[in-house]
Amino acid sequence: RSTPFRSYRAGQPSPTATCMPQARPLQLAFLFVAVCCGALVFWNLQLHAAVVYRCGGHRELAPVVVPGRGGALAVAGNGSEEREGPPGGGRSDAGVRSSRKEEHEGPPGDGHSDDRERTKKPARGGGESGAPPPAALVGGSQVANESASAAGHGDDHDDIPPGKPELIWPMIWLHVPKTGSSFLNVLVHHACGKRLPENYANISPNVPVPVPEELRRPCTWMGQPVAWDHELASTCRWNQFCGGDKFARFEAPHDPLWLPSASIDIKQGYKPGVPFSVLPTVDDSYLSKVVSVFREPRQRMISQWNHFGGGKWMGKTTTFERGAQRFSACQTQMVVGYYCGGDGGNKHMPGLGEINGRRIAAERLKRLGFVGLTDQWPLTVCLFHAMFGGECLPAEFLQKRRGKRRTYAVYNVSEYGLDRYDSMDTDFYVVAMEVFWGNVIKHGVTRRLCQRLCPRSADQFELAA
Repeated sequence: RSTPFRSYRAGQPSPTATCMPQARPLQLAFLFVAVCCGALVFWNLQLHAAVVYRCGGHRELAPVVVPGRGGALAVAGNGSEEREGPPGGGRSDAGVRSSRKEEHEGPPGDGHSDDRERTKKPARGGGESGAPPPAALVGGSQVANESASAAGHGDDHDDIPPGKPELIWPMIWLHVPKTGSSFLNVLVHHACGKRLPENYANISPNVPVPVPEELRRPCTWMGQPVAWDHELASTCRWNQFCGGDKFARFEAPHDPLWLPSASIDIKQGYKPGVPFSVLPTVDDSYLSKVVSVFREPRQRMISQWNHFGGGKWMGKTTTFERGAQRFSACQTQMVVGYYCGGDGGNKHMPGLGEINGRRIAAERLKRLGFVGLTDQWPLTVCLFHAMFGGECLPAEFLQKRRGKRRTYAVYNVSEYGLDRYDSMDTDFYVVAMEVFWGNVIKHGVTRRLCQRLCPRSADQFELAA
């Protein structure tokens, strides 16, 4: 009962083997090396930013360079240059500083003087600030070049592409804690134009606005009258100062967006179909007016911990581990419509559930009018102007809430036991990076374009030495 595999005696060559040439060891070794190299190249080309971020253990990546026709835009996850800032930070009364050493590369948050001193690291892409670009930007720049040419934004053109402010007005500012309060300066200069001094820079919308008393109109909030000097009237005050309805919500509190359904019953939150700030009603059609900046989750949590002096979360004494667990989904929650921290414990999204919450957060994130990254601050400012126009001013690159011992380096996550930390915000931030880098490609943003859009802050976009 012989089989095709037993039709020859032991020690005799197989009939099949006698008809085939014998492979030499050198040829086999060469073939093995070729297959390995091909697999490696394929992996590098196809590897997505989400895989790098989620499966790579948050490793630091090499600096990424996105070339354009006339120049290249250096992209680094934690800032192209990290330097010590002057003690106390802030800005002198002489006006806006234009020196590179006095202007930040990108505010790692908006911490106070009680922030701990952070470990300084060399400028490298990705890493603990976590901002690797998509695969289209890694292997080569053909995509960036083609998109720039298709959009008419190529560096061969001398004209600056006109933005479309009407696409983002009236703006809804979603301010997640410790992601960069200073971005409000980009918004007020964009909304007010020449009505605001060029060197204006602040840390809160709740500030006196120079509107003559005889020109002031009554303000409302959530459909109810509110005093002119109340913090919740800041949206109304800025609209009257800037002229027109430039803001739909521009307030100091860290309030979330509206919930996806009016049937969700929670203690605090906004629901669709009812007044929202100065709007008579709100629904998901207003997502295209939302402006927000997001931050690598571990860096944001550490900054929030230091903001409250360490040992406290929202005024309550606790451990870092417990606090980190409570606020680990802060960015996800606020986009879905829950307050940062929710009801505490593991109930990040009561009435909705974690699975639905993750899905809705990702869907909404892709519909927001503007998504920026704290760790790509100069590029975030440039992208905003590329999309919506307006004059780019040096004041928009200032960090107004830097602590006394603050540096531009990222926090050392190992000191806080967060090397392999994973959370809902981890997945959320991956989507935020996809949206951000997708808009960079879509609008043909390059280093040369940013230098033309922001000529008085051109040094912000110089390649790192």
